[in-house]
Amino acid sequence: MGGNAWKTRNDRTWYDKYRRRPKPQIRKAGFKAQWTVEQLWRNPFKEERRYKTDGERVWWEWIAVSPPAGTGVKIFDEWLQYLSEGNYEAWTFCCRYPGLRSDDLDSLSFVLTGMRAVDFSAKYRAMTVDVMLRYTDLPLKEVARRSGIGTMNNLYLTCKREWGVAPTERRKAIQKQGDAGRYR
Repeated sequence: MGGNAWKTRNDRTWYDKYRRRPKPQIRKAGFKAQWTVEQLWRNPFKEERRYKTDGERVWWEWIAVSPPAGTGVKIFDEWLQYLSEGNYEAWTFCCRYPGLRSDDLDSLSFVLTGMRAVDFSAKYRAMTVDVMLRYTDLPLKEVARRSGIGTMNNLYLTCKREWGVAPTERRKAIQKQGDAGRYR
C-alpha cells in the first residue's frame, strides 16, 4: 500500500472519520432509558391546597408538595435541582465541578433518560411552563422568567413548538375553575 492508503481505510477512529463525535441517538442506543422526564420533573411550587371536612364544614389547608424520586446519581440529581430552580444552561452547571464538561452531562443524561441534556432541559422547562400556566394567574412575562424560559419570545416559541398555540390560548385551554391558587 502506498502513502495515501490510510485515506481509504474504514478502520480509522471516529475523529478521523467525522472530525467530531457523533451525537447519541436513542434509535442506535440499543437499550431502554431508566427514567422519563415526567418521572424526574419537580413541581415548582412548595405547597398544595387540600380540602378537609369534619362532617359539618369544609375548609382547606396547605400541605407540602411531595418531592419526586431521585435517580441515585448525585451529579444528575443536583442537575435536576438546578433545573427546578429555573436555571437551564448545562455549561454553567458544569462550571461548578472542575473537569465536568457539558458533553459528560449529555452522556449521563442520555444513559439515564435516553435524551441529550439539552433536549431533557427543554422538555423539563415546557412541563414547568404548562403547570405555571394552569395553576397561576401570573403575567406571561413572569411565567417565562420563573420557568427558566427567559423571555416572552422564548415562551411563545416554546408553546408553539410543544402545543401549537400561543401561551394565552394554552392557558385558556387547560385552566379549569379552581385551578388558580391551588399551589403556592
